[in-house]
Amino acid sequence: TGDGPGLGSAEAFANVAPAAVSSLSRPMKRMSLLLHLVSVICGFCYLPFGTDLYFKALQAFCFGFVVELYGKYGRPRLQVAWWRPVLLDDAFCSLILTMMFLPARPLVFVLAMPTLSSVIFCGEAVKSDDGVLPGALGFLKQRLLDCVEPKRKQTILQLRSDIEVGVVFLLITMALLSQGNVVLPLIFLNFMRIRYLVNPFTQASFKKVDSRVTPLFEKIPGVGWVWTKFKGFLYSCVDKDKLTKTPKCSIL
Repeated sequence: TGDGPGLGSAEAFANVAPAAVSSLSRPMKRMSLLLHLVSVICGFCYLPFGTDLYFKALQAFCFGFVVELYGKYGRPRLQVAWWRPVLLDDAFCSLILTMMFLPARPLVFVLAMPTLSSVIFCGEAVKSDDGVLPGALGFLKQRLLDCVEPKRKQTILQLRSDIEVGVVFLLITMALLSQGNVVLPLIFLNFMRIRYLVNPFTQASFKKVDSRVTPLFEKIPGVGWVWTKFKGFLYSCVDKDKLTKTPKCSIL
């Protein structure tokens, strides 16, 4: 088990975004870019200025992802051919993930996930259209371009996946300690189940946890057995052979 996905699968996943972003018209691309930048600013201002900005940042992220999806695919249609690419689009996954935490208590790690998604989008938007960034924000151009340099982009995507997996265990721990909502971990686990099936970075994150936590827990009597059972349950949820025999979603 390595600390990152295979090079081929990582490049294939990471290269889906540029093609989709380049298909946006300049007005839609600029609107999405500005919404993403405002969201990131609100996210960074959360700690010094309080909870209100946390929820405003989440709302702004949701709006930014909706505008991005509308620019890529147009109005929603009741057709499988329309929904299939939308459901697999990273912006849609980020939208659903962000919406999950709107009714929940503030968690600073949650803001990091859509923030990293937005940084990737902004970098790809600037890379595909040199004039999309307003002149007043020109100082951000090189920084955004640096974020989508292939190796750095893969590092950002892997960091985002690591945070997502960390949030899984944080939510479960909070629920067990009666410090959080019991429903949210269940919903988030189902989201991560889909994420694991289509995202090589998520697979790498879970393998990283497995390789580092299992040897530690196996040394503790009783805890090792519980961890093995829990790990087996998680892997059974993403068993591709089992899912192929009993498909749950014809769209995917």
